[in-house]
Amino acid sequence: MGLILDCIAFFEANRNKRKALFVDYCRDRFPIVKWLPKYNTKTLISDIIAGLTVGLMVVPQSLAYAKIAGFEDPKYGLYASFMGCFVYAIFGTSKDITLGPTAIMSQIVVAARGDNGVGYVFVMTLTCGIIQFALGFLKLGMIVNLISLPVVSGFTSAAAITIATGQIKHLLGIQPPSGKKIPRNFLPCIEKSIEYIKHSHVWDIVMGFSCILLVLFLRFLKSHVQKWDKDNNHSKPPPSHKQLVARKFLWAITTGRNAVVVLVAGLIAYAVCSVEWNCWNKMELVRNIDGGLPSVIVPNITLTTLEDLDAALAVIPLMGFLEAISIAQAFARENGYRVDASQELIAIGISNVVASFIQSYPVTGSFSRTSVNAQSGVRTPLGGVFTGLVVLLALAFLTPLFRYIPEAALAAIIITAVVHMVNVRILKQIFRLGPFELLPWAASFLGTLFLGIQYGILVAAGIHLLFPLYRLMTPRHSCTYRDDMAVAKLNEGLYYTGIDQLRDIIHEVIDKPDPDGNFGVRLRVIILDASHMPSMDFTVVQGIEEIVNELKKKDIRLVIAGLQDPIEALLRKADINDLVLMPSVQVALSGKESASLSPERERIQ
Repeated sequence: MGLILDCIAFFEANRNKRKALFVDYCRDRFPIVKWLPKYNTKTLISDIIAGLTVGLMVVPQSLAYAKIAGFEDPKYGLYASFMGCFVYAIFGTSKDITLGPTAIMSQIVVAARGDNGVGYVFVMTLTCGIIQFALGFLKLGMIVNLISLPVVSGFTSAAAITIATGQIKHLLGIQPPSGKKIPRNFLPCIEKSIEYIKHSHVWDIVMGFSCILLVLFLRFLKSHVQKWDKDNNHSKPPPSHKQLVARKFLWAITTGRNAVVVLVAGLIAYAVCSVEWNCWNKMELVRNIDGGLPSVIVPNITLTTLEDLDAALAVIPLMGFLEAISIAQAFARENGYRVDASQELIAIGISNVVASFIQSYPVTGSFSRTSVNAQSGVRTPLGGVFTGLVVLLALAFLTPLFRYIPEAALAAIIITAVVHMVNVRILKQIFRLGPFELLPWAASFLGTLFLGIQYGILVAAGIHLLFPLYRLMTPRHSCTYRDDMAVAKLNEGLYYTGIDQLRDIIHEVIDKPDPDGNFGVRLRVIILDASHMPSMDFTVVQGIEEIVNELKKKDIRLVIAGLQDPIEALLRKADINDLVLMPSVQVALSGKESASLSPERERIQ
């Protein structure tokens, strides 16, 4: 009976333990359960204000980004703008970030899509989400560290130039002759735009550049509004109620400047079309957009489609995650909280998987919308839900009005949005801190610009990964001499890639003249200072044994000093004859015995 009771108690204890582990797992995988119980009315109001503010911003951006992504009907930009907001509220760990279409992701999508139909894009979204979810589930969020800052900067700058170049035809209203079109790649786009510039429309040129000036003016005004708000915190006496209302109004107008520009341009186009029925031939407009909510579809994944995706299978999930996690971490540091990189992968992955069934292209975090979200005082990820509701309302009721939006106005929004992404100042910083780092930046920039947006970053990342590989193959070292002893100090870890270099170091120590310039000094001991060597693998252990045997033939003894405990334990297990281990270089030079040595080891006499 006692045994039975013990077994019951054992299983009961384990059941409680399993239950606790399950609860912890759910809290990690569903971050909403951490903050939702603390939700209150004040938090709700803050989230509503922020969500509506971002919603006014995302609608015109989505229409513009759909054009970058190569869709004839800009409704697909709106389809990509709401589902990610809903899903991320459940699985995301950042209160500030908003998911949706971005300029960079749109450019990657159009490059990967080629001449395939829209159904191909939905398959792209689904596979992207599956890969991101799998990486997050396996806790591989650290994969973001494979892409360095110079590589990302070069890619972003080149992508921004490519995007802006692709909008020249809309900004100038260029209508190529029948059967002709302007390609999307950088150089062909420039070449064909110059060739067909005689087919541009004056109305589009005036509208495009006027919208650019209006956006820049509103952006300039916003910087002054922020300065006023900052000064208000220290002003005495405080501003009046009318001044506060006026500044809040200016803040709303300048923050939603894209919506303001689209509204003004649309009203002008509507007025022109009301007077001149043939305005459609003078001005390039968005035309009709199919209204209503998207229908649910099942992406048709085939082996041929996956083969066609090629490099996009790596670039799209990686860039989507990289863009989102960099934004999330930046705002988390600024606002004093932490984000889980692997959980962010899961959140973005599920968002893309679900979004693929409502005809969305891949989504990721948007820096501009996230910045506005944070400045608007968002408190939880639920703010994104209200942003998504704004998009749904636009789809349901406002799409008939979108037909009057000029393409030149959307082009102006895109160009002004991406131009600040070209970061030239970083080149000066890179050159000052490490000129050699300019190589991966240049590889990323030129590769993205000329090879294509889906290949440039992979080529540059591969080149930059060769840098640490080269360091592993050529560990840094220094040599000093003392009588018939030489000390070779390794400054880095030693892996199988550097074993030949270790042999070269040993031979260099033997063949190098002493400080007085004398050759042929008889060395009796070579001390390998490994105090700064954090790791060692099996191939290196075998290589050390071979080196010990080679030196034994020359009557030279190898001493390894200053090893960390795990590495010393590894060498002791290898049981290499004639290898001496010492706790420090000082002990080795003094010839004293090490208490850590086994009795059978030979010691320096």
